Order: sequence, then C-alpha cells, then structure tokens
Amino acid sequence: VPLLEKVHGAANHQGDAPERLRAVLQSRREVAELETELNQAINAEEYERAAELRDRIREMKTEGAREH
Repeated sequence: VPLLEKVHGAANHQGDAPERLRAVLQSRREVAELETELNQAINAEEYERAAELRDRIREMKTEGAREH
C-alpha cells in the first residue's frame, strides 16, 4: 500500500464513473437536497414553498423514471 500511495498519491482508486451514471447520481443528490428543503419548509410552515418543492421533486423523479 505505501508504494501505491507513493506512486499514485492514494491507496484507493478514484476512477471516473460513466457519464450516464454520473447524471443519475447527480439527479439523486439534487432530489435528496430538495427533500431536505421540503422538510425544512414544512417545519417552518412555508406551505407554498413546500408545494413548489414537492412538485419539483415529482417532476425530477418522473424524468428519471422515463430515462431508465
């Protein structure tokens, strides 16, 4: 392992993901962030904002389902 760290700068491989997988992972991260915002809006009783976030999440999930 020390040889790998010396040659590559790390012992773990950090290769690129295929473009399609990268897009899926990015979409999932965005949905998770929106869901967090949605919960915060609900807790703050910002129901109009919560409805906007809910609709955006549904839209993103529908788009994701169509791509698979």
